[in-house]
Amino acid sequence: MSTDSLFTILIALEDDHLILPNVAVAEVMGVDGLQPREDAPAWFMGMLMREGVAVPLIDFEALNGRPSPMPRRARAVFLHTLGNTLQQPMVALLSRGYPHLVNISRTTVRPLRLRDADRDDL
Repeated sequence: MSTDSLFTILIALEDDHLILPNVAVAEVMGVDGLQPREDAPAWFMGMLMREGVAVPLIDFEALNGRPSPMPRRARAVFLHTLGNTLQQPMVALLSRGYPHLVNISRTTVRPLRLRDADRDDL
């Protein structure tokens, strides 16, 4: 296996994409059965059940200050959590469509400047 390749998952956002290492992803599934919370912030979509465990669904775009309506083709991307900060073994991110596996070269990855509306703490 070449160390020049990164195996990633491309998550569709409203007008952008989020790329994550594919080893972080546990599963992708629909958002049927979402249990919303009325008193929650806009970025917290509610809880989804996965293997008998309630998992929080987070809208990355709303967390980044750009909320938009729930898309018809929405998917939940279940991610393994790291460290001991979160008590949950997983969180789920809202995807605007079905995520894609992408093999990219390390040389093509470079940081981008944040847009004025982007948060630098995410």
